[in-house]
Amino acid sequence: MLRNLNHNPAAGKRILGTPKSGVSGAAIPAVGQNGPSFLYPSLSLPADASREIRGWVLTRPSAGTLTTFENGAYEYDPQGATGEQRFTFQLYVDGVVTGAPATVTFDIAGGASVVTGVTISPAFVMLAGGATQAFSATVSGTNSPAQTVTWSASAGTINASGLFTAPTATGSVQTLSITATSVQDANKSGIATATVSAALLPGGYPVPGDVRSGVQYGASGEFVGTLNTG
Repeated sequence: MLRNLNHNPAAGKRILGTPKSGVSGAAIPAVGQNGPSFLYPSLSLPADASREIRGWVLTRPSAGTLTTFENGAYEYDPQGATGEQRFTFQLYVDGVVTGAPATVTFDIAGGASVVTGVTISPAFVMLAGGATQAFSATVSGTNSPAQTVTWSASAGTINASGLFTAPTATGSVQTLSITATSVQDANKSGIATATVSAALLPGGYPVPGDVRSGVQYGASGEFVGTLNTG
């Protein structure tokens, strides 16, 4: 397999070969803006210098436009394509098929990545005091932005892997923010919400601040109605 991965031109930039006439081995360029002629690695010089060398393109890149020339120089226009592209060709020496089809591979860099946003999963959780919850973050953007983030919480603790530990219950519902900030672009972050429920008194009686309308206390702590605990 022949490779031409020494150059990573920016996406959208036209990659120019060195079009010339002539197909003798001596006329095939060893250098050029796009690297060697795709025929050059198949030559055995000086023996092939006076022989007629031709290459017949068998398959073309999956995207963009490829133009080849008699001396093996070529011009490839990515037309927005990025990543690895390739084409195959058959070598002819003095009109005779020589060897198996060869592959030319080149890489088109996509340019700098840009972060457009950060999302956290899950976006909302309800936890008891001291409970743990694992969060994950996805960084979106163009050209594969880095997925690394830093984590922070308005209360409780959260480690570098996104594992959150809720604060101790206080007797009333707590609403907290979990934030993931892109390391690549600190101006982009995502927020999730964690609600920490109020605690119950020992013995299972509801904390008065956690009782909703419709609940009535009895003399011994009994109650009727519906109890919402966060």
